[in-house]
Amino acid sequence: MSQRLTIRAVAATLAAVFASFSALACTDSASPAAPPAIENGPQFTVSSGVTNVTLVRANAGEIDVDSKYNDFKSKLSTKGNTDIVVNNNAMTPGGTSGWHTHPGITIVAIKTGALTLYDGDDPLCAPKVYTAGQVFVESGGHVHVARNEGGVTAEWFTTYVVPTGGSTRIDAPAPGNCPF
Repeated sequence: MSQRLTIRAVAATLAAVFASFSALACTDSASPAAPPAIENGPQFTVSSGVTNVTLVRANAGEIDVDSKYNDFKSKLSTKGNTDIVVNNNAMTPGGTSGWHTHPGITIVAIKTGALTLYDGDDPLCAPKVYTAGQVFVESGGHVHVARNEGGVTAEWFTTYVVPTGGSTRIDAPAPGNCPF
């Protein structure tokens, strides 16, 4: 019976999300309402000191774009209906994202401070430090954790390429390769 209630709760939440997106698509407003929060499921490893503000979430449909300018080439392709989500994020010194993954490509641009990333499949738990002005790109399904091991607040912008209506983050249990 509880599984049936959970399915009904999820269905009701999805209906509310789709109704909100329909309402946004049909209005011409200088400041549209913020998209509703999407439940990410259980939190296996607690995040702390992190704030995330969604700046925009928009539907892009299916994407298949090739671009060439002089010697520069790029390509973005998705199979299925796609949302693009842009977040502004901050993490205080000593903060952590908790172990997680993403369902699609994630592009992170560091504005201030530094983030230290640890990969869930790295048996040595080697840190990768990204500082202001640097960018890193993650593939979906890759378990990792971000930490602020510096002395100032880190701020960054994240662009997610995700399935329509889907979460941008999927919590994951600690893989056991790092002492934290």
